[in-house]
Amino acid sequence: MSPSTAPVTLVIAAAGNGTSDLDDPVFGGIFDRNVRDSGAVIVGATDGGRQARFSLSNWGSIVDANGWGANVVTTGYGTLFFPNRDPRQSY
Repeated sequence: MSPSTAPVTLVIAAAGNGTSDLDDPVFGGIFDRNVRDSGAVIVGATDGGRQARFSLSNWGSIVDANGWGANVVTTGYGTLFFPNRDPRQSY
């Protein structure tokens, strides 16, 4: 393949829920893109509409974007919708 037709792989990774500043020297620079850069887009969590960092989310200069970290509905657990108490249909 020529470079113009080569497939592109985009990796999106969560910053994680460690309540940590990833720029802190305790990490020894492992999250410093000048030291090591995976090329991934790192996403931190916000509390939703206010666009403030969600209390559990990690943060730092490596974080590229944000997404809602609170009041998110997902499948697999919960009681928002729980028809006939069937866990296969709950969310």
